[in-house]
Amino acid sequence: MKEIIEKAVEGGFKWVSGEFSSKDFREFESGNIMVYIEDVDTERENLPPDGKIAWRILHPNDIIFSHDFLRCYFKDEPEVCVPDIHEGELCTSFMEAWQHHAERLVLSEDRIKYLSNFIGD
Repeated sequence: MKEIIEKAVEGGFKWVSGEFSSKDFREFESGNIMVYIEDVDTERENLPPDGKIAWRILHPNDIIFSHDFLRCYFKDEPEVCVPDIHEGELCTSFMEAWQHHAERLVLSEDRIKYLSNFIGD
């Protein structure tokens, strides 16, 4: 999961109130992950003004189903041609790669494995 988050961060992914850091990251047997977030917006997060870092415990789905995460993760993927039948005629349309992969991700039995297939692209 760490490599998956790092790829999205390289693509520009930022958490709502700060930036993910790969400096510290933990995975638990429960499947949850703990991530370190730098430059947290202290007002938004109700932290003291000197608290510029924060830890978050999240389920991977909290991250991987974020549209922002998917846009950044699949940033370099080309649009996907989607065949469709409209009024009895075969036509094609295009969708952004992240939307296509979001649909596939929902149907995937192992979502982490699905995303891992794109590491190194």
